[in-house]
Amino acid sequence: MEEIKGEMEQKGMDPMAVDEGQWIMKQLFRESGVSPFTPLKGIFIQGPVFISFFMAITNMAEKVPSFKEGGAFWFLDLSTPDPFYALPILRGLTFLITVECNMQEGMEGNPAAGTMKNVSQGLAVLTVPFTMTFPK
Repeated sequence: MEEIKGEMEQKGMDPMAVDEGQWIMKQLFRESGVSPFTPLKGIFIQGPVFISFFMAITNMAEKVPSFKEGGAFWFLDLSTPDPFYALPILRGLTFLITVECNMQEGMEGNPAAGTMKNVSQGLAVLTVPFTMTFPK
């Protein structure tokens, strides 16, 4: 793919060269049995599962009586937000550690890797204010 992209750039992004490059890319995808949207399949499968689990647990926190007195340490009532913000901060730090440890694998040579890592780091930081009001 990089070779095809380089050839198109060498030809000055001529419309005929771009058309030829796109046709070669389609052939390459067809031969490999993949599409440009193959990486998104996991998100489309995991997204609804995550949302359904999140909604189920949120409803449980409101409706299950044992959540009112079933906690430990400083969070005895699991249906209220953490008053010390320890759990949202721990959630954000865990996300950030995961990003730092796993974003290097398989990203060598990818020009978008730096941007992807920066966006993921930003999301890790934004996780804290987004989850501060969630039940424990």
